[in-house]
Amino acid sequence: SSEPVAAALRARLHLDTDVDVRIWAIHALARCDTANAMADLFAATADLDGSVRAAALSALRECLDTEDATLRDLLLAALSDSAPEVRRQAAEGLRFGPPQVLPALLAVANDPEPRVRLEVVIALGWQRDAQAVDAIAARVFDEVDEEVRYYAVGSLGEQRDARATQHLITAFQTPALGQRVRIGALWALGNSGDAAAMPTLVTALRDPDAEVRAQAAESLRNLHRGSHADAAHALPALTQALRDDDENVREHAARALVAICTLPALHALLSGLPAQDGPARQALQRAIAAREEE
Repeated sequence: SSEPVAAALRARLHLDTDVDVRIWAIHALARCDTANAMADLFAATADLDGSVRAAALSALRECLDTEDATLRDLLLAALSDSAPEVRRQAAEGLRFGPPQVLPALLAVANDPEPRVRLEVVIALGWQRDAQAVDAIAARVFDEVDEEVRYYAVGSLGEQRDARATQHLITAFQTPALGQRVRIGALWALGNSGDAAAMPTLVTALRDPDAEVRAQAAESLRNLHRGSHADAAHALPALTQALRDDDENVREHAARALVAICTLPALHALLSGLPAQDGPARQALQRAIAAREEE
Protein backbone atom coordinates (compact mmCIF):
# COMPACT_ATOMS: atom_id res chain seq x y z
CA SER A 1 0.00 0.00 0.00
CA SER A 2 2.47 2.60 -1.19
CA GLU A 3 2.33 5.29 -3.85
CA PRO A 4 4.79 3.51 -6.23
CA VAL A 5 2.69 0.33 -6.00
CA ALA A 6 -0.55 2.21 -6.63
CA ALA A 7 1.02 4.08 -9.56
CA ALA A 8 2.24 0.83 -11.11
CA LEU A 9 -1.20 -0.72 -10.76
CA ARG A 10 -2.88 2.31 -12.33
CA ALA A 11 -0.49 2.05 -15.25
CA ARG A 12 -1.40 -1.61 -15.76
CA LEU A 13 -5.10 -0.82 -15.50
CA HIS A 14 -5.02 2.00 -18.03
CA LEU A 15 -2.30 0.83 -20.42
CA ASP A 16 -2.04 -2.96 -20.41
CA THR A 17 -3.48 -4.77 -23.42
CA ASP A 18 -4.03 -8.03 -21.52
CA VAL A 19 -7.53 -8.38 -20.08
CA ASP A 20 -6.46 -10.54 -17.13
CA VAL A 21 -3.79 -8.03 -16.14
CA ARG A 22 -6.35 -5.20 -16.11
CA ILE A 23 -8.73 -7.32 -14.03
CA TRP A 24 -6.06 -8.13 -11.45
CA ALA A 25 -5.01 -4.49 -11.39
CA ILE A 26 -8.60 -3.59 -10.46
CA HIS A 27 -8.69 -6.08 -7.59
CA ALA A 28 -5.25 -4.98 -6.34
CA LEU A 29 -6.07 -1.27 -6.49
CA ALA A 30 -9.32 -1.81 -4.62
CA ARG A 31 -7.39 -3.64 -1.93
CA CYS A 32 -4.29 -1.50 -1.44
CA ASP A 33 -5.45 2.01 -2.35
CA THR A 34 -9.19 2.05 -1.80
CA ALA A 35 -9.42 5.69 -0.77
CA ASN A 36 -7.77 6.97 -3.96
CA ALA A 37 -8.85 4.28 -6.43
CA MET A 38 -12.48 5.32 -6.93
CA ALA A 39 -11.84 7.43 -10.04
CA ASP A 40 -9.85 4.60 -11.65
CA LEU A 41 -12.49 2.01 -10.81
CA PHE A 42 -15.31 4.14 -12.17
CA ALA A 43 -13.27 4.71 -15.33
CA ALA A 44 -12.76 0.96 -15.68
CA THR A 45 -16.52 0.44 -15.90
CA ALA A 46 -16.20 1.89 -19.43
CA ASP A 47 -13.44 -0.57 -20.47
CA LEU A 48 -13.86 -2.13 -23.91
CA ASP A 49 -13.86 -5.63 -22.39
CA GLY A 50 -16.94 -6.86 -20.56
CA SER A 51 -14.95 -8.92 -18.05
CA VAL A 52 -13.01 -5.82 -17.02
CA ARG A 53 -16.22 -3.80 -16.67
CA ALA A 54 -17.70 -6.55 -14.51
CA ALA A 55 -14.59 -6.66 -12.32
CA ALA A 56 -14.76 -2.90 -11.86
CA LEU A 57 -18.41 -3.09 -10.81
CA SER A 58 -17.60 -5.87 -8.38
CA ALA A 59 -14.77 -3.85 -6.85
CA LEU A 60 -16.93 -0.75 -6.52
CA ARG A 61 -19.64 -2.79 -4.80
CA GLU A 62 -17.08 -3.95 -2.25
CA CYS A 63 -15.71 -0.46 -1.68
CA LEU A 64 -18.90 1.60 -1.59
CA ASP A 65 -22.07 1.45 0.45
CA THR A 66 -25.09 0.05 -1.37
CA GLU A 67 -26.87 3.36 -0.72
CA ASP A 68 -24.27 5.32 -2.68
CA ALA A 69 -26.29 7.15 -5.34
CA THR A 70 -23.46 7.27 -7.88
CA LEU A 71 -22.92 3.53 -7.64
CA ARG A 72 -26.65 2.88 -7.85
CA ASP A 73 -26.95 4.93 -11.03
CA LEU A 74 -24.00 3.06 -12.49
CA LEU A 75 -25.60 -0.30 -11.64
CA LEU A 76 -28.90 0.76 -13.18
CA ALA A 77 -27.15 1.74 -16.40
CA ALA A 78 -25.17 -1.52 -16.38
CA LEU A 79 -28.41 -3.53 -16.52
CA SER A 80 -28.43 -2.84 -20.26
CA ASP A 81 -24.73 -3.57 -20.84
CA SER A 82 -23.88 -5.78 -23.81
CA ALA A 83 -21.90 -8.20 -21.61
CA PRO A 84 -23.95 -10.73 -19.58
CA GLU A 85 -21.42 -10.76 -16.71
CA VAL A 86 -21.83 -6.99 -16.33
CA ARG A 87 -25.63 -7.24 -16.28
CA ARG A 88 -25.37 -10.04 -13.71
CA GLN A 89 -23.14 -7.91 -11.47
CA ALA A 90 -25.57 -5.02 -11.82
CA ALA A 91 -28.61 -7.11 -10.86
CA GLU A 92 -26.77 -8.62 -7.91
CA GLY A 93 -25.65 -5.17 -6.79
CA LEU A 94 -29.24 -3.89 -6.85
CA ARG A 95 -30.49 -6.77 -4.69
CA PHE A 96 -30.83 -4.50 -1.67
CA GLY A 97 -31.62 -1.34 -3.62
CA PRO A 98 -34.38 1.11 -2.71
CA PRO A 99 -37.90 0.83 -4.17
CA GLN A 100 -36.88 3.19 -6.97
CA VAL A 101 -34.89 0.42 -8.67
CA LEU A 102 -37.95 -1.83 -9.12
CA PRO A 103 -38.98 -0.58 -12.59
CA ALA A 104 -35.48 -1.16 -13.94
CA LEU A 105 -35.39 -4.69 -12.53
CA LEU A 106 -38.82 -5.49 -13.96
CA ALA A 107 -37.64 -4.27 -17.36
CA VAL A 108 -34.84 -6.85 -17.47
CA ALA A 109 -36.71 -9.79 -15.92
CA ASN A 110 -36.64 -11.55 -19.31
CA ASP A 111 -32.92 -11.06 -19.94
CA PRO A 112 -31.63 -13.62 -22.49
CA GLU A 113 -28.93 -14.85 -20.06
CA PRO A 114 -30.09 -17.32 -17.35
CA ARG A 115 -27.56 -16.11 -14.76
CA VAL A 116 -28.86 -12.57 -15.18
CA ARG A 117 -32.48 -13.69 -14.84
CA LEU A 118 -31.53 -15.57 -11.68
CA GLU A 119 -30.00 -12.46 -10.08
CA VAL A 120 -32.95 -10.34 -11.19
CA VAL A 121 -35.47 -12.73 -9.68
CA ILE A 122 -33.57 -12.74 -6.38
CA ALA A 123 -33.43 -8.94 -6.38
CA LEU A 124 -37.17 -8.77 -7.11
CA GLY A 125 -37.78 -11.09 -4.18
CA TRP A 126 -35.96 -8.75 -1.83
CA GLN A 127 -38.08 -5.83 -3.05
CA ARG A 128 -41.21 -7.40 -1.52
CA ASP A 129 -43.45 -5.31 -3.74
CA ALA A 130 -46.79 -6.52 -5.11
CA GLN A 131 -45.81 -5.17 -8.52
CA ALA A 132 -43.10 -7.82 -8.74
CA VAL A 133 -45.30 -10.87 -8.10
CA ASP A 134 -46.37 -11.57 -11.68
CA ALA A 135 -42.87 -10.99 -13.07
CA ILE A 136 -41.44 -13.48 -10.57
CA ALA A 137 -44.22 -15.98 -11.32
CA ALA A 138 -43.38 -15.75 -15.02
CA ARG A 139 -39.90 -16.97 -14.16
CA VAL A 140 -41.50 -20.01 -12.50
CA PHE A 141 -43.90 -21.03 -15.25
CA ASP A 142 -42.27 -19.69 -18.43
CA GLU A 143 -38.63 -20.31 -17.51
CA VAL A 144 -36.48 -22.95 -19.23
CA ASP A 145 -33.69 -22.94 -16.63
CA GLU A 146 -34.45 -25.01 -13.52
CA GLU A 147 -32.09 -22.99 -11.30
CA VAL A 148 -33.98 -19.81 -12.14
CA ARG A 149 -37.31 -21.54 -11.47
CA TYR A 150 -36.03 -22.74 -8.11
CA TYR A 151 -34.96 -19.27 -6.99
CA ALA A 152 -38.16 -17.78 -8.36
CA VAL A 153 -40.37 -19.87 -6.06
CA GLY A 154 -38.17 -18.80 -3.15
CA SER A 155 -38.68 -15.16 -4.13
CA LEU A 156 -42.45 -15.68 -4.29
CA GLY A 157 -42.35 -16.91 -0.72
CA GLU A 158 -40.76 -13.62 0.33
CA GLN A 159 -43.62 -11.52 -1.07
CA ARG A 160 -46.21 -12.04 1.69
CA ASP A 161 -48.86 -11.69 -0.99
CA ALA A 162 -52.01 -13.74 -1.59
CA ARG A 163 -51.36 -13.93 -5.34
CA ALA A 164 -47.85 -15.22 -4.67
CA THR A 165 -49.29 -17.95 -2.44
CA GLN A 166 -51.61 -19.09 -5.24
CA HIS A 167 -48.72 -19.16 -7.70
CA LEU A 168 -46.74 -21.33 -5.27
CA ILE A 169 -49.65 -23.73 -4.82
CA THR A 170 -49.92 -24.05 -8.61
CA ALA A 171 -46.16 -24.58 -8.86
CA PHE A 172 -46.29 -27.45 -6.38
CA GLN A 173 -49.15 -28.99 -8.33
CA THR A 174 -47.21 -28.81 -11.63
CA PRO A 175 -44.86 -31.83 -11.91
CA ALA A 176 -43.44 -30.55 -15.20
CA LEU A 177 -41.58 -27.82 -13.29
CA GLY A 178 -39.33 -30.46 -11.71
CA GLN A 179 -39.13 -32.05 -8.29
CA ARG A 180 -36.60 -29.58 -6.93
CA VAL A 181 -38.84 -26.66 -7.88
CA ARG A 182 -41.93 -28.32 -6.38
CA ILE A 183 -40.13 -28.92 -3.09
CA GLY A 184 -38.86 -25.35 -3.21
CA ALA A 185 -42.47 -24.20 -3.62
CA LEU A 186 -43.41 -26.11 -0.48
CA TRP A 187 -40.58 -24.46 1.42
CA ALA A 188 -41.72 -21.05 0.15
CA LEU A 189 -45.31 -21.74 1.23
CA GLY A 190 -44.03 -22.36 4.75
CA ASN A 191 -42.13 -19.08 4.56
CA SER A 192 -45.09 -17.12 3.18
CA GLY A 193 -46.93 -16.50 6.44
CA ASP A 194 -50.20 -17.12 4.58
CA ALA A 195 -52.66 -19.52 6.22
CA ALA A 196 -54.10 -20.22 2.76
CA ALA A 197 -51.06 -22.43 2.20
CA MET A 198 -52.07 -24.89 4.92
CA PRO A 199 -54.45 -27.17 2.93
CA THR A 200 -51.79 -27.72 0.27
CA LEU A 201 -49.15 -28.51 2.89
CA VAL A 202 -51.48 -30.91 4.68
CA THR A 203 -52.23 -32.67 1.39
CA ALA A 204 -48.49 -32.88 0.65
CA LEU A 205 -48.02 -34.86 3.86
CA ARG A 206 -49.61 -37.77 1.96
CA ASP A 207 -47.44 -37.42 -1.15
CA PRO A 208 -45.80 -40.66 -2.41
CA ASP A 209 -42.36 -39.00 -2.23
CA ALA A 210 -40.80 -39.00 1.25
CA GLU A 211 -38.79 -35.84 0.51
CA VAL A 212 -42.00 -34.00 -0.30
CA ARG A 213 -43.67 -35.25 2.89
CA ALA A 214 -40.70 -34.15 5.00
CA GLN A 215 -40.68 -30.69 3.44
CA ALA A 216 -44.44 -30.39 3.96
CA ALA A 217 -44.00 -31.10 7.67
CA GLU A 218 -41.14 -28.61 7.94
CA SER A 219 -43.19 -25.97 6.12
CA LEU A 220 -46.16 -26.48 8.44
CA ARG A 221 -43.76 -25.94 11.31
CA ASN A 222 -42.51 -22.68 9.79
CA LEU A 223 -45.99 -21.50 8.81
CA HIS A 224 -47.58 -21.96 12.22
CA ARG A 225 -44.67 -21.68 14.64
CA GLY A 226 -46.15 -20.56 17.95
CA SER A 227 -49.62 -20.01 16.45
CA HIS A 228 -51.49 -22.76 18.27
CA ALA A 229 -55.07 -21.88 17.28
CA ASP A 230 -54.42 -21.42 13.58
CA ALA A 231 -52.58 -24.72 13.39
CA ALA A 232 -55.39 -26.85 14.82
CA HIS A 233 -56.42 -28.20 11.41
CA ALA A 234 -52.89 -29.45 10.75
CA LEU A 235 -52.55 -31.44 13.96
CA PRO A 236 -54.32 -34.67 12.83
CA ALA A 237 -52.24 -34.87 9.65
CA LEU A 238 -48.99 -34.19 11.54
CA THR A 239 -49.91 -36.76 14.18
CA GLN A 240 -50.47 -39.29 11.40
CA ALA A 241 -47.12 -38.29 9.87
CA LEU A 242 -45.47 -39.35 13.14
CA ARG A 243 -46.22 -42.91 11.99
CA ASP A 244 -44.65 -42.42 8.54
CA ASP A 245 -42.41 -45.23 7.26
CA ASP A 246 -39.63 -42.70 6.63
CA GLU A 247 -37.59 -41.64 9.67
CA ASN A 248 -36.90 -38.17 8.26
CA VAL A 249 -40.62 -37.52 7.82
CA ARG A 250 -41.29 -38.64 11.40
CA GLU A 251 -38.61 -36.32 12.75
CA HIS A 252 -39.92 -33.32 10.81
CA ALA A 253 -43.49 -34.06 11.87
CA ALA A 254 -42.41 -34.24 15.51
CA ARG A 255 -40.55 -30.94 15.26
CA ALA A 256 -43.60 -29.34 13.64
CA LEU A 257 -45.85 -30.53 16.44
CA VAL A 258 -43.41 -29.27 19.06
CA ALA A 259 -43.22 -25.89 17.34
CA ILE A 260 -46.97 -25.32 17.20
CA CYS A 261 -48.29 -27.05 20.35
CA THR A 262 -48.01 -26.18 24.03
CA LEU A 263 -45.95 -28.50 26.19
CA PRO A 264 -49.02 -29.87 28.08
CA ALA A 265 -50.68 -30.69 24.75
CA LEU A 266 -47.52 -32.43 23.57
CA HIS A 267 -47.31 -34.59 26.67
CA ALA A 268 -50.98 -35.49 26.28
CA LEU A 269 -50.34 -36.44 22.66
CA LEU A 270 -47.35 -38.56 23.67
CA SER A 271 -49.38 -40.34 26.34
CA GLY A 272 -52.08 -41.12 23.79
CA LEU A 273 -49.74 -42.83 21.34
CA PRO A 274 -50.06 -46.62 21.58
CA ALA A 275 -47.04 -48.55 22.84
CA GLN A 276 -46.72 -50.30 19.47
CA ASP A 277 -46.05 -46.92 17.81
CA GLY A 278 -42.47 -47.03 19.08
CA PRO A 279 -40.82 -45.00 16.27
CA ALA A 280 -43.51 -42.32 16.53
CA ARG A 281 -43.15 -42.09 20.30
CA GLN A 282 -39.36 -41.86 20.04
CA ALA A 283 -39.48 -39.09 17.46
CA LEU A 284 -41.89 -37.06 19.56
CA GLN A 285 -39.94 -37.71 22.77
CA ARG A 286 -36.73 -36.43 21.17
CA ALA A 287 -38.47 -33.30 19.89
CA ILE A 288 -40.13 -32.60 23.25
CA ALA A 289 -36.80 -33.08 25.06
CA ALA A 290 -35.14 -30.59 22.73
CA ARG A 291 -37.96 -28.10 23.33
CA GLU A 292 -37.73 -28.48 27.11
CA GLU A 293 -33.96 -28.13 26.97
CA GLU A 294 -34.36 -24.82 25.16
